[in-house]
Amino acid sequence: MIKPASKATIDNLYKNMGGCIDEITVQMFYLRDVYSKMDKTNQSELDENVKTNRKLLLSIIKLQMTMLYTIILQATFFRNDFRSLLPVEKKFNLKNTTYMTSELFKVMFVSKRNLWNPVKCSLLSNRNTEIRQAVENIEKAIKTYNTTFYKNDRDARNISVHYDNDMKVLYDFLCNIDEEEQSKRLCSLLAIIQPLTFLANIILGHFKNSYVIDNYTTYLIYENVFGNFTEDIYNAVGHTMESFANSLDSIMKWYNYELWLPKQFIESLGNKGTMDINKKIHDATLGVFLYYIYIDVATCLRAFLSSEKPVEQRINLIRLNTITFEAIKKICNPKYPKQSFWYINVYSKIQDISDDSLQERVEVLNTDLQNFGDDAFYENGAKRHLFVHNSDILEIADKILALNSKSIIIKSKSLLDILHQILLVQKQVLTFISDREVKERINRLLKPIYELKDKILTSNSNEEVKADAINTLNQCEADITKLFE
Repeated sequence: MIKPASKATIDNLYKNMGGCIDEITVQMFYLRDVYSKMDKTNQSELDENVKTNRKLLLSIIKLQMTMLYTIILQATFFRNDFRSLLPVEKKFNLKNTTYMTSELFKVMFVSKRNLWNPVKCSLLSNRNTEIRQAVENIEKAIKTYNTTFYKNDRDARNISVHYDNDMKVLYDFLCNIDEEEQSKRLCSLLAIIQPLTFLANIILGHFKNSYVIDNYTTYLIYENVFGNFTEDIYNAVGHTMESFANSLDSIMKWYNYELWLPKQFIESLGNKGTMDINKKIHDATLGVFLYYIYIDVATCLRAFLSSEKPVEQRINLIRLNTITFEAIKKICNPKYPKQSFWYINVYSKIQDISDDSLQERVEVLNTDLQNFGDDAFYENGAKRHLFVHNSDILEIADKILALNSKSIIIKSKSLLDILHQILLVQKQVLTFISDREVKERINRLLKPIYELKDKILTSNSNEEVKADAINTLNQCEADITKLFE
């Protein structure tokens, strides 16, 4: 086993990653403006060298911007991880590295219209031996990453973004996230990006006098959204997250009850007993998912609050936007509401509830959830698609600059409030139904006793015999009732 890195090593890595983010953020947005200038400039205004190679240069710029964006994302996620104070927080921060590298690798090197292919073809037509050799080395690194990671990351990528309907799959995925494995993935990706970035800089350097932009600024500004309340909010969210993480662990323990309950005890339960346990586990599905989503949002919110760089703030806002969309899709599903967790686990049971005040609360929450869901689903959907699939780096750069921090934060805070309300209402609904089922079970068990009492009372036996018999049955009734208390 590899020896864990020391605190000094991690602190140094954290600092170096921060410096890297500062440098390449400027480069990425500078290239964005260069691309815009080169793309929009009239052909007659370009010098002959640029005009001849314009298509290649534009392709290289888009590829270079995507590679720089990949490094920014990975550095941001690892810095989030290094700042994490809770074990569960580290897990949720690290889970994003797999799906983002998977999506960006696909855009750059795998998809039919990948960014690398036109650049590669142009470079291979070059007679320069060193350039051709560099391309061949990059191709080998791409194949290595594709075989070792990309082809095996599909399930992890889907769970990270879309979550999963099976709570055990979702929970096991989280538990198996490993910092060392994520580091290996990053190193393998950098084996492609570093030489390719170096090669792209050499090519672009030959034309830099043709597209210099003077007095350049990135436009990114650090935002102190919560002012003096930042630390209080950070701590409060952390306390709730830790509590929910403990609750999640406790519930998920029952998903593996066959591993820790004595075999003889499980056998003594019989089919009916194990069916009851499995029903309870199924009824907990929504609660488990809500805990999971709450921790995901809370982790991301704390990452935003503790971000030190403007671009880090925006990367975490992108995560918040994606989480909100995917959570709403699972919880209330505006397109197919009857397939949602809310409908299946709570709202569909409303007809079985005779408590008017609880029915009213469910209806009010259902309306609030629909209103919030429709707004969040359709407003966040377009941005979510862009930032998850990373299909257009130029549009991504524009959208990063245009992100409305307060709007996204308010929406994520509203989501946390709604998650809390759903948890409370679901608990009430399940308690009501459980109490009713217990009463029905007691009544079924007591029915023969009631019938026997009626027969005794209408019999011709003497009163003393009747009284003794009734007292015995009353004691039986009390004993049965006590079993369910």
